[in-house]
Amino acid sequence: MKKTISLTVQRNVVCAVALLAACTLLADDKDQPKTGAGESGLQSKDKTTMFIKEAMQGNAAEVALAEVAERKAQNAEVKQFAEHIRKDHTEANQKLQPIAQKHGISESASLDAKHQKTLDKFQQLSGDQFDQEYAKEMLKDHQKDIAKYQKVSKQAEDTEVKQYAQETLPKLREHLAHAEKVAKTVGIDQETISSFTKEIPEGVGGTSDRDDGSTTGEKKSSPKEESNKTPPRL
Repeated sequence: MKKTISLTVQRNVVCAVALLAACTLLADDKDQPKTGAGESGLQSKDKTTMFIKEAMQGNAAEVALAEVAERKAQNAEVKQFAEHIRKDHTEANQKLQPIAQKHGISESASLDAKHQKTLDKFQQLSGDQFDQEYAKEMLKDHQKDIAKYQKVSKQAEDTEVKQYAQETLPKLREHLAHAEKVAKTVGIDQETISSFTKEIPEGVGGTSDRDDGSTTGEKKSSPKEESNKTPPRL
């Protein structure tokens, strides 16, 4: 009898300890922050900060290079294009500054190493070579910018950043189309121009748009191929 009571007491003690441990674990889990949502929020904030910094540097670099082009370009259309670029990207940075300030980001007084290296390269060029290299640089830069801004305009969680990207995109597309015309004017062949613009997503920009209504990558059948097609069996 005593042995049975002792076993019962032991079982009750074990159950009580297990129940207490389970309650403790549940309480600890409840107190822990939900890291999934927190990490996602931090990643979103980091992406927003990175975009703002890159956009400010990009605008500043475009302005600095355009100022060099206005002085050194030989072709009148290149000079006019550079003036257009300088004004638009100055305005773009002015619109971005209030947004940057809200995120605790201040405009850098100098270009980063990558953009400074490009600027230094153009300082050494002159004549026709300068005009052609400037046109190619504008094609390359605006192709990349359009892809980046297009992504941010759809995916950014910050409302003001998304709106800024959406409002800036038309100007970037306009610059790319203008850059294509200038490139042709200074003697750059269409194959080279297309090599800079073919990677633009969703058919934005000059050479990726098609007048015949076909989509990129579609192959039209020739009349001969159409006539040789085997008719369906009835």
